[in-house]
Amino acid sequence: MIEEILALGFDSLELSHGIRPSQFEGVLQIREKRKFQVSSVHNFMPMPVEVQTDSPDCYEFTSDRATDRERALKLTLATIDWAAKLEAPFVVVHTGRMRSLNLSEPLRAMVEQGKRPAEGRPEIMGITKASLNTDSFEQLVDAVAAGRALQASEVESLIDDGPFLPAEAVEASLVDDLAYDASVAHQLSQLKEQLTQVNNR
Repeated sequence: MIEEILALGFDSLELSHGIRPSQFEGVLQIREKRKFQVSSVHNFMPMPVEVQTDSPDCYEFTSDRATDRERALKLTLATIDWAAKLEAPFVVVHTGRMRSLNLSEPLRAMVEQGKRPAEGRPEIMGITKASLNTDSFEQLVDAVAAGRALQASEVESLIDDGPFLPAEAVEASLVDDLAYDASVAHQLSQLKEQLTQVNNR
């Protein structure tokens, strides 16, 4: 897609929140080759690994859940780091939504009468989209930790440090080996042949 955009005559692009970690290496390779300018980076970039659909509001700084706010901060700092590396002058951030309570007129009247609004605390009612994302993140951390024999804290640190280039993923013990599609097909064919020989013994 970037090649097509550049072919239309553009020399400056925004890298958006829909870029998956698996696509990010390709973006870096094209930029190294074509030397286009990154005008801005849209948070969160690349997408959080635990989020399945493109959503810049998957974690909000205004969330009632502390874990969501912490995740939003970590991902935003990672986006800012990438913006600096890509020499992008701007980072687009959705800080979060404030649900409309239609209280402007009553509060204004209270202030004019010299009264103070009552103090309260936020309560979480039901399951929110953000809470589901947090649960997905925790499930992802647990699954990777179990599959790669790592501590959950180590997995969280690796996710924060990502995305990784292929060789870096091997070095971090996140994957065992690297191969192109054709090589994978050949390796699977050899493995099938070996298993057939073992079963025939």
